[in-house]
Amino acid sequence: MRKEIILLFLCVFLLLPAVARGAGVAARQREMKEKREEIIKKQIEQRKLSQAEPARKKKTEDQFFAPDTNSGGSEHEIGLRDLWKELETTSLIWKDIADEGAKLKTVEMYISWYAQQGVKMRKPPEEYVFLIDDIAENNSPMLNGSFRDLLKMVAIIEYDFDNGMDKDSLARQVLGEREYQKNRQRLGGQ
Repeated sequence: MRKEIILLFLCVFLLLPAVARGAGVAARQREMKEKREEIIKKQIEQRKLSQAEPARKKKTEDQFFAPDTNSGGSEHEIGLRDLWKELETTSLIWKDIADEGAKLKTVEMYISWYAQQGVKMRKPPEEYVFLIDDIAENNSPMLNGSFRDLLKMVAIIEYDFDNGMDKDSLARQVLGEREYQKNRQRLGGQ
């Protein structure tokens, strides 16, 4: 009987840590399962956010701040289509556009329109944005007309308006003799 008690004692003594370890393993497994579920939930949330991001990004790309002429100069958010509608009659809003992306899209759209009319402009849109920004800062009366006419004028001044006409003749015709000569000097007698 003594042997049986010792054997029973040894079995309990040896099995107790294993049982305890088993309980610990089960607890760890539950903990890992909960963490895995939490990670999956986060991934699903991130996926939902990333799928919603392009729509939000498009909205912000298509909108920018411009002065609100109705409320004494405070700013309001308008979309590209509204901007382009405004630019059909006047380019004065150009200097109030803070979003370089909106400026770039605008120039690209007008260059594309001219291309459809058979006019080639080879300079990159970024260069036109820079040139028109400079005009807006230094010669704002040029902004009074439509953006299409402004871009045409800048392209002619830069000898980049290729409609099949001689570029010198076109510049002279559009600028007049005195401004044509000033422009030639600016370009280094090109």
